[in-house]
Amino acid sequence: MPVSYAEKLAVVMENTILPDWKVLVSSYFETETVNRESVLDALYNNYNRIRCVQGRPILPSIIRDFSYIGWDKDMEPTPPFTDPNEEWTNGEIIKYSWLKGRGSTSPLDYSNYWQDKRVCDIGCGTGTSTIITHKLGSVNAVYEGLDESQVIAACNFVLLNYDVRFFSEVASIETIDMSYDTYIMSRIFYGGWAQKNLDLGRFLRDEGKEVLIASKSLVEGTNPETTLNPSEYEILLDIPLISDPVGFGNRYVVKLV
Repeated sequence: MPVSYAEKLAVVMENTILPDWKVLVSSYFETETVNRESVLDALYNNYNRIRCVQGRPILPSIIRDFSYIGWDKDMEPTPPFTDPNEEWTNGEIIKYSWLKGRGSTSPLDYSNYWQDKRVCDIGCGTGTSTIITHKLGSVNAVYEGLDESQVIAACNFVLLNYDVRFFSEVASIETIDMSYDTYIMSRIFYGGWAQKNLDLGRFLRDEGKEVLIASKSLVEGTNPETTLNPSEYEILLDIPLISDPVGFGNRYVVKLV
């Protein structure tokens, strides 16, 4: 028997212990919509993980709405997005600076590039790319198949009150929602998923969609599973990062052509 919206919310609330989070969760899911229920499903399906994620240290004041719950002060002393209007120096977060056009040699105008654009983040992880593009004006959907990432990303969207369509599954050619303009693929070209995800990107390109890939290994030919031919892409950004592991990372952002 299907579980109702109210029943799922009751389970999530029961496993939400911190008072501040109870207020956030209650407010976010007060109005039932398709998007909100999709985020609720990500939490409900992983309700046993909610306490762990919501118990992490949270930046006391959400700095310009760019902070996210994934920061752990014991693991990384410097909080992310300390000032989004200054140069980003955090080793992990700077990987996402391409979304704001940092390091760009492209003629694209990134100041309003995401405004009103329908953007789908394939393999969203903790939701960082979606948070940034949504902040810059996009309408968003995400795909994420990993339980741990699902619950962290869902908590991020609740924390920032972002209205996002959440697909708690691995994106595939057979099931991908084709209603979006731009598809982001970042840090998902590893192991057995590398070729499948690249095939998905090529499929979306062939269907007339804009596909942006952030990957070092696909461009440099160091990915052991698959690679991109130079004729398949246009380099939009080149951001050298000391923190990138050898052969991997997000140094290049390319658009499939």
